[in-house]
Amino acid sequence: LNQPGVPDFPSVGGEFHTSCVRTCDGYFFPMSNSASAGDFERDQKNCESSCPGTEMQVFYSRGMDDDSASMTSSVTGRPYSELPTAYLYKRPGMSRPPACGCNAAAQGFQIIAGNPPNPVQSQPETDA
Repeated sequence: LNQPGVPDFPSVGGEFHTSCVRTCDGYFFPMSNSASAGDFERDQKNCESSCPGTEMQVFYSRGMDDDSASMTSSVTGRPYSELPTAYLYKRPGMSRPPACGCNAAAQGFQIIAGNPPNPVQSQPETDA
């Protein structure tokens, strides 16, 4: 965020709707309904932690029109529609690239609730 050669966040005040975008397939979901430009860094951290193991970017727009074409990257300053993978997840028959997903194991996270992926079932002891 705020890197040389990258546009600064909007200098105008007000509230923005932010969305979290998985850049490998363009899938997105809402983050904040009333964020200020000062909240973008917080939303970026939350966005990245929501989907470990893949690149995530926060995009913002004015209002709640849910028009993804009007979203702008808080990282690059470019519109969602210019993302090479924009709407890729919506294409019929599209299979997500293998490295495109939220992979907690790749980041060393542990699952602390629920069943493990391959539970080991105990076998009853038998008297011989």
